[in-house]
Amino acid sequence: MTPNTATHGSATMTAIAVFENGRHLEGMSYIFDAQIFLEGQNPILAALRYFNRDGEEFPDIGFYFVTARVAMMEPGANICRTDCSPLESEYDLVGDVVLLIPIKIPPGIEHHEVIDVEYRPYIDICGVVHSVDDLKLSFKINAHQYVAALRLPSNASTATSTLELSQEHNKPFKSTFPVECFIPDNNRRWKSKEGKPLLPKSGGYVSVTGFIRNRQRNESGLAGFSIDVESMCFLGRPIISPGTPPKASPGMVLLLYR
Repeated sequence: MTPNTATHGSATMTAIAVFENGRHLEGMSYIFDAQIFLEGQNPILAALRYFNRDGEEFPDIGFYFVTARVAMMEPGANICRTDCSPLESEYDLVGDVVLLIPIKIPPGIEHHEVIDVEYRPYIDICGVVHSVDDLKLSFKINAHQYVAALRLPSNASTATSTLELSQEHNKPFKSTFPVECFIPDNNRRWKSKEGKPLLPKSGGYVSVTGFIRNRQRNESGLAGFSIDVESMCFLGRPIISPGTPPKASPGMVLLLYR
C-alpha cells in the first residue's frame, strides 16, 4: 500500500477502548492514549483527540464506546507526548473522537464481568479501490482522512497549503488509512446470480464497513489493516481517476467569447 495510492475519502472506527494518560492539548482539546483490543493480538494503540465541550472529568483508566475518524500514525504527529506516554513508534493510529460514551463499571465489579474489551473494532471507510485480488477475494483502499494530529502547522509554507507537513521531519504527512477488504466466500449475498463474487473494479469508488481482522505489516512496519466486509456500496467512478493528473489547458484561447 504505497503512498501514491491514497485518494480522498474517509475512515471511521467504532470500538470499545480503554482510555488513559489524558493530557491537555489546547483550549478544550485533550489527547488520550486509547487501547483497542484484538483477540489474541497486541492491542491497537491510538492517540485520540477529544474536544471536551462539557468539561467532563476522566478517571486514570476509563472504558468507553468510541467512534473516531482515524489515520495511520506518522513521525512528527502532534500527539503531545509526555514522560508517561508510549514511544512514538508504538502508536498505530491517530484520530479525532466524534462520539464518546462512558461504560460505567459498578463498584466492586471487575470490568471483564461487564464488558468484552476484545470485541472487534468496526471500520467505515470510503475511497477508491486501487487493486483487486480475485484469488484472495479482496481489494485495497487507501483513504486520505484528515485528522487534527496531522494537520498543516500554522508556520508551514503556503506552498504546501494542499498538504499536511511533518514538523519534525519537514515532509508531507500522508494522513491515510490503508485497508485490504476481504469478501466472505461462504455467503450467497456476496455473489452474483451467476455465482461469481461481487468484487468492485479497480478505480471504482466504494463505501465499505467491516470488522478489523488483523494488522498488515511490511519491512517498514505497520502497513495497514485487514477487514472482513459486512456491507458495501458501489458509488461509481470518480470524475478524475486517482493518480491521473488532469491534462494541461492551453489557457484562455479555449474561451469562445472574444
